[in-house]
Amino acid sequence: MNHLSVWLVVAAILTACGGGAYNATDEAVRNPYVKSAKTLTDAGVSAMQRERWDYARNVFERALKAAQLTDDPRLVAKEWYNLGTAHAALGWYQKALHDFSKAQTVAKRANDPVTAIRARLARALLPGQINDWKPDVLAAKYPADVHLAAARLAQKQTRQDVAKQEYSLVLKKSGNSRLGLLYQAQAHLGMAMLAREEQDMERAKQEVEAALGLLRQVGSPRLIAHALLFYGKLELVTNDRRGLLQRALVIYQTLEDTRGQRDCLTTLVEIENHAGNVEAARVYQRRLKSLQGSMN
Repeated sequence: MNHLSVWLVVAAILTACGGGAYNATDEAVRNPYVKSAKTLTDAGVSAMQRERWDYARNVFERALKAAQLTDDPRLVAKEWYNLGTAHAALGWYQKALHDFSKAQTVAKRANDPVTAIRARLARALLPGQINDWKPDVLAAKYPADVHLAAARLAQKQTRQDVAKQEYSLVLKKSGNSRLGLLYQAQAHLGMAMLAREEQDMERAKQEVEAALGLLRQVGSPRLIAHALLFYGKLELVTNDRRGLLQRALVIYQTLEDTRGQRDCLTTLVEIENHAGNVEAARVYQRRLKSLQGSMN
């Protein structure tokens, strides 16, 4: 008996046995690789939210492999994009550039304009790639995260009018999920930066306070520290500025974020020197010097 005959016999046996052992109408047939890709993607997103970048990268690599086994180009494009976000968070920009380019190419072929533009924006936000995007207000059909990326790019390219409109769309479209509130908080921070550039300090403070309220609600310590640091650099009463920066410094220390600590300490030295508190300035200067020594 040849190989084909053996296969047909086995298939016939399995078909005959199947009727009694399993009823195919009991549940819908689902591609296990689609389920695997989704489970892994959820784990990767959760890891990204907790800043476990390397773990997220590993999980997204596995999700991409699962997606490739489904022969679903849209799913493959999304997983290339997810892997790019992890590589970008790790500072592996060449790998991220490759991933986002793959995501854009595959998404275009799969007629998935949302993933295509999401990947293109993410690529343009990488160091040295900003000229890859011409700032213009996107159609309102896109999700909030796409408008947020477009707003950041427009702001970097000093197209403040475009940035304002994009941030406004983020606030309208982001919803009240945890991720949606994070998008809103980042939009408020972006609006605060725009207000500061326009010397409208009162509006800048209002935007930062709105961002802080949302960030405390969802629990995003690094963004809270960033917001406090930015707030502390606005034109405020010295004691208020000092308090904001000290709060940011505590969070950065807890997160072991040396760059954040350095920025806080540098600003605190400036504040104390300006206020005539020479000894306090020296204390912060010594801490700054010690921190810089540990970074070298």
